[in-house]
Amino acid sequence: MQTNKRVSSSNIVVSGNMRQGLTYTLVFIKNEYQVLLGLKKRGFGKGKWNGFGGKVEKNETIFDGAIRETKEECNLKVNNLKHVGIVAYEDILDCRMDFVHVFTANKYTDILQESDEMKPEWFDYEIIPFQQMWPDAKYWYPFMLQDKNFFAHVVYYNEESYKNTNIREYSSIKMVADYMKSLMKRKNIV
Repeated sequence: MQTNKRVSSSNIVVSGNMRQGLTYTLVFIKNEYQVLLGLKKRGFGKGKWNGFGGKVEKNETIFDGAIRETKEECNLKVNNLKHVGIVAYEDILDCRMDFVHVFTANKYTDILQESDEMKPEWFDYEIIPFQQMWPDAKYWYPFMLQDKNFFAHVVYYNEESYKNTNIREYSSIKMVADYMKSLMKRKNIV
């Protein structure tokens, strides 16, 4: 069953073909009351809190990429990844769409450690630092925190300014993936 949860209803029109950008992963380790976030210390997103993740490497599955990135960024090996959503970031100036596969986990091994890229910290669900995060996070985090399957389509002008966020909840991750494929077809992503 699909339910639409629109944050904004503006229509976006893209002329010509849009390029498929990169595929990323984001992992959120959580328990009943808290979520583990990392403060980005360098590079793209420096100074922002987020989950752990990054680019999926060639010949790597999204699950393998999620596990690898989490280990590299906070030293934890996640054991029970659940693929809960996909966020499509449409860059209308660059005519490109990147896809971020969102995972949750509540079981892990090893000792939590700061890396040269991320400083991890646990946050209660009620005090997530949305003011120090990407502007769209406040819209789709509630779905992720509840392990609801979702697809978020975020249209950006640049790193700090977005035009639209549209979020849809689905009953399965397969339905989310099917919607992603239909969006790619509608946007003529090549």
